[in-house]
Amino acid sequence: PSSFYHRGAFYHVYRFRYSILPRIARGLIWSYMTAKEVAEMVRLSEQTIRRYTMQGQIPYHKIIRAVRYKPSEIAKWVEQRAAECVESRKGKQEADLFGGGEA
Repeated sequence: PSSFYHRGAFYHVYRFRYSILPRIARGLIWSYMTAKEVAEMVRLSEQTIRRYTMQGQIPYHKIIRAVRYKPSEIAKWVEQRAAECVESRKGKQEADLFGGGEA
C-alpha cells in the first residue's frame, strides 16, 4: 500500500504485466496444443493447420501473442468434418444411384 504512493501507479501496472501475467499465460498455454501437435493429432501438415487457422476454419485461441488449440474443441471439429464428409458422400452416392449426376 505505501509503495503505491512512493513508486507510482505505473510501476504496479508494469510489475503486474511483466511478472504475473506471463506466469498466468504459461499455465494456460500448457493446457492447450500447438499447431504442430494438432497436425500430428489429425494427421495433416502443420501448414494446413495454420492455413485453416488464418481462414477461420478451425477453432483456436490467442493467448497473448501465441495461437493455441483446445484439445476438446479440436476433437469436436474433427468429428464435425467427418460427419460432413459422410453426408457429402451419401449425397453423391444417391445422385449416382438415381442418375442425378449425368448431364
